[in-house]
Amino acid sequence: MSNCGDDVSLLWSASLFASIGVALVPFLVGLRFGQGALGCGGSVALGLLVPLLVALEPFYIGALRPLLDCGSLTRLPVIVGTPPLLLALGAIGFLVLMRRD
Repeated sequence: MSNCGDDVSLLWSASLFASIGVALVPFLVGLRFGQGALGCGGSVALGLLVPLLVALEPFYIGALRPLLDCGSLTRLPVIVGTPPLLLALGAIGFLVLMRRD
């Protein structure tokens, strides 16, 4: 628990589940466009990054320290949204690679 009164472990859990959902995007898009195996590989690669990004969040989120002040409106979105946002960048990269001309 932090000294701000919110349960950070609950926020990290929400971040974990959101990250897993983002990691599944390449697989779902790959199924839609007939590239299920490639999408599955992308989702597995992103899925392997999920625990790493969520577990290391206290270290790399130090760059966003001004947004984490107690009582600020940005605290919750930064804690919950940073790992899924980083994974979304990776998912976009996989979707670009899967694009067929």
